Amino acid sequence: MAVVAALPVLSEHEAALTYNITFVVPASKCNLNCPACFIKARNEVSKAEAWLSPSDYRKIITAAADRYEHLRVAIQGYEPLLPESWEYTFSILDEARAHGLSSSFVTNGTYLETRLHELISLEVGAVTVSVDSPSGHYHDLGRGALGAHAKAVSGLDKALKLPELANKMIVASMLQPHRHHYLDGMAQWLANRGAKKWVVGPMLSPRAKGTVDTIPDIFSTLYRLQSEAHAAGVKLVIDDEFSLIKDELPDKVSPLHKLAIRRLKRLERTIRFSPSGRASVGAEILGEIDHDMPRWVPAEESGDAFLERALA
Repeated sequence: MAVVAALPVLSEHEAALTYNITFVVPASKCNLNCPACFIKARNEVSKAEAWLSPSDYRKIITAAADRYEHLRVAIQGYEPLLPESWEYTFSILDEARAHGLSSSFVTNGTYLETRLHELISLEVGAVTVSVDSPSGHYHDLGRGALGAHAKAVSGLDKALKLPELANKMIVASMLQPHRHHYLDGMAQWLANRGAKKWVVGPMLSPRAKGTVDTIPDIFSTLYRLQSEAHAAGVKLVIDDEFSLIKDELPDKVSPLHKLAIRRLKRLERTIRFSPSGRASVGAEILGEIDHDMPRWVPAEESGDAFLERALA
């Protein structure tokens, strides 16, 4: 599961130069009830502190764009396309476009169909739709809401038919402990729909600092999925942003380097903002939010000064 919005893979040279700024946008609650929700587990959308405004998001993006030559902007959740969150999402994507920045976001897909043409006009760089199984039953079970799969697939199918979006669509699936069968047939299911980009990542837990060693047979499963994706003509990337999948895991069946793996370089250059302006940098993103983490309060500090402090 991606925690910085499945940012597209960069070359080694690009990755070494790039800063990543990612956001969780305000919402009273998500429209789904995923038991494995990373945002809920981190307590990122707390109402104990005042939230940033849409104009605040624009200010921090402008400050980052002025400060860093190579910058990417992303949105992770709760759900960026919720009606109550859309003003924030629009402001972030629009400001990124104004500065010529690469932008991306992750969505559960339930409102995707309603925003397709706006996303085209915003020139979003990548849209990642979370689909955890070709089976509606399994997906809805993991999302805590009946009909979530049908809505996500409907939006995905329509996006794939739009030439302005088709090549920007990515499907992300979570590999869950003891539920590997949820992904059976997924590669061919994607190919049948015309989806060519697939990201699979292990379920993470903030309370365990993101450890993945509780997932049995992780390597054999990942190799099987990669083989199925290759046969179906789908490009599969294993999502391991924080290099948590280790060669020394006991379930290793062949060298790890044979997998196509997406990892973030220079973790200290990745910052994630909660709606309150509380910021996590690098490996801090894997843990729960706490009050020792720096918080940007726009009325008290410029965006540039905060970025210098947080990313020092």
